[in-house]
Amino acid sequence: MEEKVITGLSVSNDVLMITVNNILFKSHNIAMIFEKLARENVNVDMISQTSPLNERVNVSFTTSKEDLHVVNEVIEEIKNENNEVEVVIEENISKISVVGIGMMNQSGVTGKVFRILADNEIEFKQVTTSEISISYTIDAKDKQKAVRVLAKELNL
Repeated sequence: MEEKVITGLSVSNDVLMITVNNILFKSHNIAMIFEKLARENVNVDMISQTSPLNERVNVSFTTSKEDLHVVNEVIEEIKNENNEVEVVIEENISKISVVGIGMMNQSGVTGKVFRILADNEIEFKQVTTSEISISYTIDAKDKQKAVRVLAKELNL
């Protein structure tokens, strides 16, 4: 019997997605952002960073919508220290994750999920992967549709 590659789907609601653009590419600058968030007990979930371009990077991360006030304070602090950074906070976000131990040894899973979302006009804003999961941030308005089509197409 063939092993099922993706065995589950999870959804997180009330997600904030924060993108800090135009950060001078120094590890210290990235560390500072997450140290400030940790100091305020903000639990960060998904993190992605662009490759450097002209010595600048962009960093996106997610956290709970409950932390909006604290995140705003930290962002203001960061902007005061570096007026070149631009910050975008998106509030109406859901995180959809597909999981399965079978992904460890199976190629093409990410492409398949990308195609399912694209064919159903569900745009994802951020994606992170681990050996056994792929997580996407999407507009909250697309959450039910995403769950429905992923469950159907992945036989969940």
